[in-house]
Amino acid sequence: MLNDHLAGDAAIACVDTYEPSEHIPFENFELHGRGGTNFNVAFDWIREKQEAEGLELDVLFYLTDG
Repeated sequence: MLNDHLAGDAAIACVDTYEPSEHIPFENFELHGRGGTNFNVAFDWIREKQEAEGLELDVLFYLTDG
């Protein structure tokens, strides 16, 4: 199981992947975007990973500034 961090707004700007035992450096996260919010792009990314790689989603945290 891997932990993926997606950042973006109207498009996915970056994807960082972490091992479960790896420290996730929240203090170093950079904000990406500022071009409008489209929730569908994250859900489309998840759906594509499910279909292509058999991704099994355990939990989803979705943070927004709006």
